[in-house]
Amino acid sequence: MEDRAQYDAPRRHAGERFLYIVQIFILVWSVLLASGIRFSVLWADESAIVAQFHPYSQEIPHVAGLAPEMTLSSANAHLAKEVLPDEVFRLLTAAELTIMVQKTTNLPPRQSYLDATLKHSQGVTLTDEGTLRNYQAGAPFPLLDSADPQAGEKMAWNFRYRDLGETFEMRPTTQEENASDAVEHFDRGILRMRFGMHRPNPADNDPQWQKEGIWQKNSFEVMSPSDREGIMRIVTVYDNDKRSVEQWRYAPQTRRVRKDYVNYLTPIGGAYEALQEESPPAFFHGYLHQYRWVFLGARMMLVPGFAKTSKLQFGGKHGWYPKVPWELRRVLLLECTPKETHPLGRRVFILDQQTYTPLLVLTYAHNGTFFRLTITAHVDPHFHPQGKGISLPLLNGVTVINYAKERATLQSAGDSTVYNPPLAAHRFGLMEILRRGK
Repeated sequence: MEDRAQYDAPRRHAGERFLYIVQIFILVWSVLLASGIRFSVLWADESAIVAQFHPYSQEIPHVAGLAPEMTLSSANAHLAKEVLPDEVFRLLTAAELTIMVQKTTNLPPRQSYLDATLKHSQGVTLTDEGTLRNYQAGAPFPLLDSADPQAGEKMAWNFRYRDLGETFEMRPTTQEENASDAVEHFDRGILRMRFGMHRPNPADNDPQWQKEGIWQKNSFEVMSPSDREGIMRIVTVYDNDKRSVEQWRYAPQTRRVRKDYVNYLTPIGGAYEALQEESPPAFFHGYLHQYRWVFLGARMMLVPGFAKTSKLQFGGKHGWYPKVPWELRRVLLLECTPKETHPLGRRVFILDQQTYTPLLVLTYAHNGTFFRLTITAHVDPHFHPQGKGISLPLLNGVTVINYAKERATLQSAGDSTVYNPPLAAHRFGLMEILRRGK
């Protein structure tokens, strides 16, 4: 019996080793299979993300009766009824404006922004309090689900972190006009902006700004009229949406520099129709947590497109409407409603799906009445003297029309818009403004 036990032991151990090897094989195969499924899902997600930024790769939008080079007026407005916002359709039928139609412009984002989105968006989350976590660069939430109760907030973060380059400069002329065509207020100035965090290329992040949590800084200096020439402000915007922005202001009349509170809810320049939080080029500089955001869905619409010239003119009733071509584009509708007391009741941003550029903004009073329209004018970078190497629509101007007050703010930039000019961090530092004062 002892000899038999000694004989069976090696066989028993061999069998146990075989079973162990089989178990390991099954475990490894299961892991590989699960990983394969996961990789397939990730691949599918990446394909969907790329499709979001390339919505015209397969087919250019078209609608029966609408064709490039045609002009829409009150006489043929019905041709565009299904693809215009109701408010704009009513303005068109009332002969407030005419709309020139052009072929859809395909303007995908720069590759570095798309790569950053593909690399980092998988790990980004939004807390129940609306705080963004694990965001690094690119679009934080490129794939939106209308059934997601947080879809609106996620879209708002996409809007905030859309690609606006690393730096920005524009020399706009802005004027306020009434229904009698009189100019009530105007100025010319230099607007500059620099981002310090969340750049698609990490080498473009500013180490000091990152350390201090500074997302971006912007400045504006008044060049005319003469009684306001030299007024300057520098604003610091923190990455933490719940941290108050800081502003330093210089007034040449007193030659004093002071730090003051930024009231985003006051009119730009104290007189214009847009609020401080609606300043270009972002068109929303406010605090996201102070609003309820609702994703109203994706549509194909006829919206202001990307012009093939940087020369901007205005026309229509009172000469308030930018004479820019409109085109069929895939857009996302984002509703913004304040949680607390606010001069505006509700806004609907009509955002370009491909670039998240705000093309139209519809504003409603607290009683639900539509009373204000914002139309932005952008240029295809291939047709702008400052557009070389840029994969972004170049801001050319904006008009904000308040129908209740019968006034409008018109702004134009001409060839002055430049993305990614060399703007060093010290240009936005306190010393830049202190040296002007006492």
